[in-house]
Amino acid sequence: MSATTSLSFGQLFGRFLRFGCLAWGGPVAQIAMLKRELVEEERWISPEHFNRVLAVFQALPGPEAHELCVYFGYRAHGRWGGLLAGLGFMLPGFALMLCATALYTRYGISPALAEAFAAAQTVVIALIIWGVYKIGKHSLHDKASIAIATWAAITCYAGWNFGAVLLLAGGLYALYHQTRPVILSLYWHY
Repeated sequence: MSATTSLSFGQLFGRFLRFGCLAWGGPVAQIAMLKRELVEEERWISPEHFNRVLAVFQALPGPEAHELCVYFGYRAHGRWGGLLAGLGFMLPGFALMLCATALYTRYGISPALAEAFAAAQTVVIALIIWGVYKIGKHSLHDKASIAIATWAAITCYAGWNFGAVLLLAGGLYALYHQTRPVILSLYWHY
């Protein structure tokens, strides 16, 4: 954490304000950006620690990317750091929403604007797919994890309750890792 403690409150706010300005592509792309810069490049925390923190935030209600910003800010400068990092990350999107709402209520949506939004959706989908890959490659370590993640994605897409899928997937993962040493010892014994 030596790199983070040298940041002033203003620098910390500016850093996460920058993240907020670059936060296009939804939460997966945002999380991948935070992980790349703060974990892989600057090593604020280890990748394993990041995966554990992200898993907790994914189980909690609310936007994970924003929660991660608050967490990193808190690690750097306590409660005030968490508040400033969260505020910095949120402000650009909030300002953009206010401006877009004002323009829409004043002028409506033109055909050219509708086409621009349709084109932007393609870029956003690409960012999401890239983010899923970047996060997933560090989280799925074995065939069982990949199988459980695939099952969870399919059942969520099929309309199952997310909470139920989350609990079942966690239970399957824990059961597999609890029984795996027994299964391996039986295999090697014979």
